[in-house]
Amino acid sequence: HQDTVDAPGEPIRPLSRLETYFTFGFGHFGGQSMLISGDLNIEALNDTCIEMQLRHESLRSIIRKNDQVPEFVATHQPPKSIRVFEGEDLETRSTGREAVFDQTQQLFYVDLLLGDGQARITFFVHHSIADGRHGSAILIEFWSLYVQRIEEGQFPPILTQKFPQSGEYFLNRTQYPGADPSVKADEVLRVPLWDEAALAQKLPPPREPALAKQMQLEKLGRANLARLGNIESISINALVSAALIRAHVRAGDPVPLYFYPVDLRDCVAPPVAPTEATNLLSNAWFGDVEIGPDLVTLARKIHVQFDRDLADGTIHRTRVRNEPTKLLADKSFGGAIHATQLGRIRVPRLPGNLVVDDITSSLSLIHI
Repeated sequence: HQDTVDAPGEPIRPLSRLETYFTFGFGHFGGQSMLISGDLNIEALNDTCIEMQLRHESLRSIIRKNDQVPEFVATHQPPKSIRVFEGEDLETRSTGREAVFDQTQQLFYVDLLLGDGQARITFFVHHSIADGRHGSAILIEFWSLYVQRIEEGQFPPILTQKFPQSGEYFLNRTQYPGADPSVKADEVLRVPLWDEAALAQKLPPPREPALAKQMQLEKLGRANLARLGNIESISINALVSAALIRAHVRAGDPVPLYFYPVDLRDCVAPPVAPTEATNLLSNAWFGDVEIGPDLVTLARKIHVQFDRDLADGTIHRTRVRNEPTKLLADKSFGGAIHATQLGRIRVPRLPGNLVVDDITSSLSLIHI
């Protein structure tokens, strides 16, 4: 990791290609939203929000442009407080309607909606500084500090987390299957490769931050899914992926191209900790016009291909070489499904007077 940036407003580093993807046209903030019941200490919550920014250089940084290429900058502003909103629907909204997200002002928001006996707390982290697994680790740390603030009246000594490096940085310095030492990932995105105006035209219009729509399996359904995966030696991800593809086809649409991000932190040597990398991700692709006679057959195809591509380094090299997959040029596919895997949602330990009623993801694509 690079040295700490001491001077206010001092550039930290330019964004990498993938980090920049989350900045053009619309700032991409994502996170987790929690509905809780009980006696929430708002003062302690705000103290924890400030403490987290003191402990993570990335959470108190901003994004500015230099020669049209975005760069991370150490802001001279003091840590930001939580934002409190009232009069909103806690069941459908993650933040107030007047909420503004601006990556040139801050990259970390904690929004609080107050209701009758309940409160919704949503953590928004800019995707350029934290992917899903990274953000989940930040959430767990946040609540751990809140508990200590409530139970002990103070926080433990500050241990500053240096500004994390990009996924490209680690792929250039770790070992992975099929690595070619002569081929390195571009760690900095340069002007000739960056056409913000053209890319922005491909984006959907801005939308308000919203809670993710959930389709939850009951306990028996989850058990049956896990049992099927064990019997057939197929991952749950492969089964769910196959179900999405088949549902798409059953709706009368063409067979889709299916792709999803893969967290490479545990797929490189040495492994990378959750908060060390901003986005150590690559994509896995699956395209097969023969979807198979049943769900298990298709799921097995997906499972086998994923294992093979991970074992020979195909998935890693997709990120290193920045080459589009040949499947994108295949006219056999009439559309694409982009799935994501947020991993296991860990319910944080809270003081005894607080109960977690629900945890869900929350995304925000806000025009800036």
